[in-house]
Amino acid sequence: MSNLNSFYLLILFFVINLICVIFIDKIKKCINILDRPDGIRKLQIEPVAPIGGFLIFFNIFILFFLSFFNENLSIFDRIFFEINEQPYLRAYFSFFVTTLFFFIIGLYDDNKNMSPSTKTVILLFICFCTILIDETLIIQNLNFNSFENEIRLNNFSYIFTVLCILFLVNAFNLYDGINLQSGIYFVIIYFYFFTKNIFPHLAVIFIISNLFFLYLNFKNKIYYGDNGIYINSYIISYFIIKSYNYDLEGAPKFDEILLLFLLPSIEVFRLFITRVIHLKNPFLGDRDHLHHLLLDKFKNLNLVNFILLLLILTPILVFNYNGQFLLEIIIFFTSIYLTMIIYLKYRS
Repeated sequence: MSNLNSFYLLILFFVINLICVIFIDKIKKCINILDRPDGIRKLQIEPVAPIGGFLIFFNIFILFFLSFFNENLSIFDRIFFEINEQPYLRAYFSFFVTTLFFFIIGLYDDNKNMSPSTKTVILLFICFCTILIDETLIIQNLNFNSFENEIRLNNFSYIFTVLCILFLVNAFNLYDGINLQSGIYFVIIYFYFFTKNIFPHLAVIFIISNLFFLYLNFKNKIYYGDNGIYINSYIISYFIIKSYNYDLEGAPKFDEILLLFLLPSIEVFRLFITRVIHLKNPFLGDRDHLHHLLLDKFKNLNLVNFILLLLILTPILVFNYNGQFLLEIIIFFTSIYLTMIIYLKYRS
C-alpha cells in the first residue's frame, strides 16, 4: 500500500473514532451496560459505562470489511495472515472471529459478572480453537536476549501458547483499576510496535482508537471494562506471537517481552501469592493493587498515573538505550516494585 493510501486510511480511522466520540452517549444507551459504585472497590460517584472495547472492536470491524472487499486498501502484511504458505484466508477470519469472541465475552461479563472459572474455561476453549486454525500462532521455542541457548517446547507448545495469551489477559485485567491507567499502557505498547516496525499501520490505528478512549476515560464517560481489556490484550498477544514466530526485524525475544509487561506480570504473581497465603480466593478482586495503594497514599490520580508510567517506561527505555543487561534490568526494577509495595503497605 502506498504512503498516500496509508495516510488517507489513517485519516478515515481518525474520523471514524471522532464520530464514535461525538455519539458516545447514544452508543452507551444502545449497549446499556453500567458499572455501578459499590463503596468497596468501585468508588466512582455515579455509574459509568464499561464499553471501552466498543471503540477497538468498531475499528476492527471496519478493518475487516475494508481489507476483505478491497485488497488494494489492505494494511495487513501477508505474513500477518499466512498459514504454512497456504492462502491466508483462514487466519484472516480467525483473527477477526477471535477478537469478536473476546469482546462479547468481556461485554457479557461486564453485564452479568461471570464466575472466574467459567470465564477461564471459555477463554481456554477459544484460544485452543484459534491456534488449531492458525498454527503460526503456536510458540514452538523460546529465544532470549540474555543468553544464546534456545528452549524447545515440543509437545508443551500448545498449552504454553494458550497460557501465555490467558496470562496476558488476566495480567492486564488485574492491572486495570483507575482512569487512564490501562489506556496509557496500551498506547505505549502499540507505539512500541510502531517504532519496531511490527505491523506499523495496524499499530497506528489502535493507537488512534485508544487515544480517543483515553479522552472519554479522562472525562469519566466510559471505562474499558473487561471487554476493552480482553480485546486489547488479545490483539497485543497476536502482534507479539506473529512477529516472534516469524522472527521479524525488531520483534522482541522472550525476555524482552517480559520486560514490556513487567509491571502487570509481577502484580499478578504478588496478588496471587498474597491472596493464597491469606486464604482468599486468588481470582476475586480487592484493593491491594499497586494503584490502590498509591492512590490511598497520595490521593492524586494524575500523580499515581505518572508513577505507574515511570515504572512502565523506564526499564524499556533503559534497555533500548544500552541494548544489554536485560536480565539485570528486570531484577532491578522488580526490586524497586517490591520495595515500593513494602513501603506503601507499612505506611498504611
